[in-house]
Formats: sequence, C-alpha cells, structure tokens
Amino acid sequence: MTDGARSDQAAAGGLSQLVAAKRRLRAEIAANLAELSVADRDVASRAAVERVLAQPYYNEADQIVVYRALDDEVDPAALVERAIADGKSVFLPGVEVGWTLTFRSWRPGETLEPDAAGILHPAAGAPLEQRSTLSIVPGRAFDPCGGRLGRGRGCYDSALERLAELGPTIGLAFACQVVDRVPCGDRDRPVDGWVTDAQAHDVDARDRDRRVAGS
Repeated sequence: MTDGARSDQAAAGGLSQLVAAKRRLRAEIAANLAELSVADRDVASRAAVERVLAQPYYNEADQIVVYRALDDEVDPAALVERAIADGKSVFLPGVEVGWTLTFRSWRPGETLEPDAAGILHPAAGAPLEQRSTLSIVPGRAFDPCGGRLGRGRGCYDSALERLAELGPTIGLAFACQVVDRVPCGDRDRPVDGWVTDAQAHDVDARDRDRRVAGS
C-alpha cells in the first residue's frame, strides 16, 4: 500500500468515527429532549428568549435572523414579536437546491411558501442587507467552545460563514442540549455564543479559533 493510499484510508476511518460520534450525540440529545413536556418547552423557550433580549448584541442589531421552530426546538416566536415592536427587521431561512440557505425578510401574517425542502419560508421577502445583524440559529447541541451539532445536512455550516460577516451568530437551545464537547470536522462552523433557558454564554474567540483549526 502506498503512502497516499494509507493516508486516504486513515482519513476515511476518521470520517467514519466522526459520523458515528455525531450520530450518538444526536441520539443522546433526542432522548434528553423527549423528557421535556410541551409545557416545559414553552416555559424554557420564553426564558431563553428573555435572555437573548437582555444581551447587548440584541440592542445593537438592526436585523434579526431567526428560524421557525420544530417541535423539539426552542421557539423564538416571542423574539420575533419583540424585534418587530422594536423596529428591527426579521429574516427567516429558506432552503434552495443544493441545501443552501437564503434569508428573507418576514413579518407575522405575511405569506409563507414551501422551499426546496418543503419547509415554509418567505419567498417574496427582501434579502439581508449589509447592516448590523444578530443571527439566532438552531442546533442539536452546543459546547463551550462554540461547537455546534446540526441535523446533518450542513445547511447552517456554510450559512454561518456568511452570517458572521454581518454580526454575531448565536445558538438557541434548551439547557439539556449543552455538552462538554461537540464532535466537529473541518466543515463544521462554530457559533459566537449560545443562549439557553439557564444561561447566556459568549464563546472566547481563542477557543473558537482553535476549534476551527481543529485543535
């Protein structure tokens, strides 16, 4: 076997281990979330949103990127209502062909249409502008260094790089979704911080940079 073949084999083995580690963590988080009742999730969602509103980056942002929550995600609906009342522009994601995310403006009551993944999004909304933006993103798990585990499509990993150019990227999750370390690969992008019903955490830039470098 050549050195190149050995290197390829080692890389494939490492990738398989990473995929398996992510799968195990997703299963663990799913079990944690299953223990939360609907009432628990509602209370925790309100608490998490209140923590977001108390952070300086909320007041500093002109634009707020959020998401439409699935049943087992923190619901940012109250954040949307407050942002609109505060005169901020709100944007929701939509999936295009190739699992690329785009973000368009939306206000409660405006029409939503299915995107390429069948998820409702504001197809007729205006695109993000080059203005101060707070991006609130979902995830299956987060860690103190900004590591984020998604659902496996990689949609938000490419989007996070673009969103980070406009302002802080902040994960929103339940307290039971925070772990010591999220298994991450070269294509997994960290967040600048995360907020749960229990705390707001800002990631140290040095830790985030080391995570990106793979150390």
